[in-house]
Amino acid sequence: MTTYIDHAAALERLVAATTDAALLGSFKQLRQAGKPVNLLLASIHNANISLDHVLFGHDEPFLPKEG
Repeated sequence: MTTYIDHAAALERLVAATTDAALLGSFKQLRQAGKPVNLLLASIHNANISLDHVLFGHDEPFLPKEG
């Protein structure tokens, strides 16, 4: 099952976390990045792998299970 990124909801959560105009502007470009980038991000999420770990080497590779 493929989960697609809900950009509007993600942007809403980001706006709740920061007012940094440059960061918000960069995030809006994600929608324009196209299907390959968004599918990669969704696939990493679906595998329960930490994006922070993959991109920056921080924390553990797998996210804790919900529930």
